[in-house]
Amino acid sequence: MIIFDQIKADEKTIMTQLNNIDKHLEFKLSEEENNTINHIDLPVHRNTNSIDVEIYRKPTHSDVTIHFSSNQLLEQKFAALNFYINRMLTLPITKQAKNKNTKSI
Repeated sequence: MIIFDQIKADEKTIMTQLNNIDKHLEFKLSEEENNTINHIDLPVHRNTNSIDVEIYRKPTHSDVTIHFSSNQLLEQKFAALNFYINRMLTLPITKQAKNKNTKSI
């Protein structure tokens, strides 16, 4: 994802430079709608002075990974947990987005 100032650069120049890097790579432009663009599973919202990131959850998402009593290696059981913890600590997610994606037990 590239975030740029439209006063200093334009998307045609950026796309031309990116697509000239390697003939086997083709980059495509995705434009934001309502100040939001989706990047993988992260909706990115552009505000006046900041950028907010959320984690997208499908309506059918259940927060279930591997049940602890399943016949899987312990390392595999903890892999998903480690991923979620790392994502929580490294992404600049707003407090509102964290509360939105948190379920009460």
